[in-house]
Amino acid sequence: MVTLPKIQQLKVISEVIKYGSINTAAKKMHLSQPSLTYSLKTLEQILGVPLLIRSNDGIQLTKEGKIFSKKANIILEELENAVTEILESTISNNLKISFGLSPIIVITILDSILKSYKKTNPLVKINIKEAQLSSLLPRLRDHTLDFAIGSLDEDIPSCEFIIEPLFSAPFIIIGRKNHPLAKYNSITSLKNAEWLLPETEMGYYHTLKEIFFEKKIIKKTPIYSDSINCIMNIISNSDYLSVLSRARLTTDEHKDKYCIINIEEDLPISNYGLVRLKKRPLSIESKKIIEHIKYFSKKYKW
Repeated sequence: MVTLPKIQQLKVISEVIKYGSINTAAKKMHLSQPSLTYSLKTLEQILGVPLLIRSNDGIQLTKEGKIFSKKANIILEELENAVTEILESTISNNLKISFGLSPIIVITILDSILKSYKKTNPLVKINIKEAQLSSLLPRLRDHTLDFAIGSLDEDIPSCEFIIEPLFSAPFIIIGRKNHPLAKYNSITSLKNAEWLLPETEMGYYHTLKEIFFEKKIIKKTPIYSDSINCIMNIISNSDYLSVLSRARLTTDEHKDKYCIINIEEDLPISNYGLVRLKKRPLSIESKKIIEHIKYFSKKYKW
């Protein structure tokens, strides 16, 4: 069986050729000069030919040395590539972020957040759940999500969660383009309208429900859906009204399909924030992407 050189011996001859000096190569490799010289001699014994010629002009390769060094460099480069690929694969498999978002984030700043974060963190796996905060809290509790962002509510237990305010967003009443109630200007004038609203057990819509519907300002019981896309589609093809964030109508997709019902009363402002478990520290990657979320939340004109 052929005796093969060791990886260290390949590195030795590569470094000697690179620096043109046994002494310099030894220093760079943190070896003593006798140790490096012994490694070279052992390599030449394995191959049965001299690889280097020492002269007043420095170290030169023999014919066999040129052949061997070329192949040795290819082997070292391929080995380094293989190790790097394995390490990147391992890192990629271990670096994960899972978080939940309110739909308002998805339609406004999510794309900017992801592009900015991915520039410096291309290997991190990201899993995003879109839902109202009331649906995301159970996923925080069972550790499915690292953190969530949504409309804040006094009912979120502060003993269990850490809450960081991010931004406030105004909401508006919307209907389809050319809606028959488009020119009505008060909430009471809309009391007989048909309503379609996002379904939630806490947060903004829960507050809205208490103000408008439980106090009988609006007579007809709304229809609720957990799908914003469903709501938008129904509204665009019917006379239903809804209450949604003003930011939603700034998108090109929705500008020409819907109208704003400008009422005299001010609708409640929705305060959005980041929520996470107190007993579960954030990972480094979660902290990084949160900084991007904070930056774009502050920059965006809600």
